[in-house]
Amino acid sequence: MIHQLQYRKIFLGSHAQIIEALNWLDAILEDLNLEPSIIFNLRLCFEELFTNIVKHGCVNNLNNSNLDQSNLKNNIIIDVNFSIAGEKLCLTLEDNLMTFDINAIQTSGINKPLQQLKPGGLGIHLIKNIADNLYYTPLNPGNKVVVEFNCTSST
Repeated sequence: MIHQLQYRKIFLGSHAQIIEALNWLDAILEDLNLEPSIIFNLRLCFEELFTNIVKHGCVNNLNNSNLDQSNLKNNIIIDVNFSIAGEKLCLTLEDNLMTFDINAIQTSGINKPLQQLKPGGLGIHLIKNIADNLYYTPLNPGNKVVVEFNCTSST
């Protein structure tokens, strides 16, 4: 049983940082004795959230006058906190972007044939379906997303 662990790292909003962030998380997960399905689901949620921040952050932040528009990507900060307390695993991502409430995203047409589906919104739909809990809090400025999983150690 894992008692209590906490890890934190701050990343910049760039495509190169997506790989660095995934490598950071993988190094942590490698040392934990978690079920493979929990590791897969956690990594999927993390990659989707982090990538969305980087991918959509620059576009959505163009109207935010608090940021230096000439070097926008370097202004995006993603503060990642990963913790395990008892049997609860918690992944928190905070950014300094314009408000974007992931709970407000509606998935439409999910039951359509694959050829008729349009990109967008399915990643968040996936997260909502595989995480045990998903919380969103607007910050000033920014967003805080918390993804929780109930986990057990592998035997």
